[in-house]
Amino acid sequence: MPKLPNPQLDFVWRGLLKNSEQGANPSLQSTLRMNLVQAMLDGRIPGGTRLPSTRELASLLKVARITVVLVYEALSAEGLLITRQRSGHFVPHGLTDKQKVTEILHPQLSIKPDWQAHIVPFPQGEKWLEKPRIWQNYRYPFVYGQMDTKLFPLAEWRECSRLAQATPDSSRWASDAIDVDDPFLIEQLCSRILPKRGISATPDEVLITMGSQMGAFLLSELIVGQGTQVALEDPGYMDGRNIFLRRGAQILPIRVDGEGAIPPASLQKYSCLYCTPSQQCPTGVTLSMERRIELLSLARRCQCLIIEDDYDAETQFDGHPQPSLKAMDKSGHVIYLSSLSKIFAPGLRIGYMVADRMLIERARHLRRLILRHAPTNNQRAMGLFIAHGHFERLAVRHRSSLEQRAARIAESLHRHLPAWRFKTPRSGSALWVQGPASCSMKSIEVEARKKSVLVECGDAFFHSQDPPRNFVRLAYSTIDLDLIEPGIRILAGVVREQKRHARSA
Repeated sequence: MPKLPNPQLDFVWRGLLKNSEQGANPSLQSTLRMNLVQAMLDGRIPGGTRLPSTRELASLLKVARITVVLVYEALSAEGLLITRQRSGHFVPHGLTDKQKVTEILHPQLSIKPDWQAHIVPFPQGEKWLEKPRIWQNYRYPFVYGQMDTKLFPLAEWRECSRLAQATPDSSRWASDAIDVDDPFLIEQLCSRILPKRGISATPDEVLITMGSQMGAFLLSELIVGQGTQVALEDPGYMDGRNIFLRRGAQILPIRVDGEGAIPPASLQKYSCLYCTPSQQCPTGVTLSMERRIELLSLARRCQCLIIEDDYDAETQFDGHPQPSLKAMDKSGHVIYLSSLSKIFAPGLRIGYMVADRMLIERARHLRRLILRHAPTNNQRAMGLFIAHGHFERLAVRHRSSLEQRAARIAESLHRHLPAWRFKTPRSGSALWVQGPASCSMKSIEVEARKKSVLVECGDAFFHSQDPPRNFVRLAYSTIDLDLIEPGIRILAGVVREQKRHARSA
């Protein structure tokens, strides 16, 4: 498409084009306004410049004239444009940012600091999953922790958000709550959500977090120091391991099998055990009742705390879920972490911690130093969403969808990759798959991306610096049901290509 003839307006075209290519969803009116304001503020359109007429700019951008008219009128009303009768619209003087006169006259003052010397290095042993940020651009996204937007109850959430912003509720969430959580959301958690996991808690035993990961971070700051010994599942949740490594913890890897984490002989030397008993991360297995009892007994005898990350508790679609460790704990050794946003909308980051009131009080104080509290408007809207029954209906719908997708991905793997081993899921939103020993999942991951298939190589979940290379996690919460089989078929083709290359090498 042709470039705009006026170089001062080239930013408008590029801005509209960029939003179109990236799948951004602001209206043309909003995009035009943002680009105009930005260009005026950074000096690309200097003060005193006359803008094209509404008819002229609409013709250049190939948009409706009313779009430009509304933008010009709004900017004029706010003093960001000057309207002169029969002359047009002009950019006022004085909008541009200050020029960097100091840097021009004294370039030696602009020498950058040595950030390598200033920043505290990350600890050795950290591992991360490498996946594209714009995963939506891939046709077959077998990626974990994302949502299927088609399942999102947009109308219900809008209604709850509207109610939360109505008077007098707006006066509650618009003010700085300092370190207090929304009492209505806490009430809904205590009366509607926690009892489903068998947990009885009072409001002073609950803290709202920005996801369960933040809860783990707060706990690491409160109970882990340099040299503190912490037990973690292996393979296990990598960010939990990274969080504790950052505090200088010594990690005891605990092996995982078909019944979940294998309890060690003793936890005498360990300050805490971090585990994911409902949906073990990443294998998806559920901790057996016998091992739950054994771990709780070990914790009591050894005075070891258990951090229970119940991150996927709402996804049991076959049979009945096991009670949470927190529900079975009679001595107060279990700290419970969970999230409301995992099945709802991960971007909202609404989680919570349940523990002894003394620990919650300390965690509240620490949270205040970081971000004071989670956004209270979202807290109130979520409380209303639960109270109106929308959360439970969403959970039912979500489980039904996961059950269908789990059956489809298991069937597709059996058909196209029969040598790959996995346990057919009864809950959760991902499969932990073991390929043949000769399989390099990292190279498969790289090649699959070229064919628009996203998978997650499993080596980062292992504690060892030399982990097995033949594991992969295939999530199915995001990908369309009808795209699962074609995606697995393409993945199988990548595997065959890798085998051919290996034989010819």
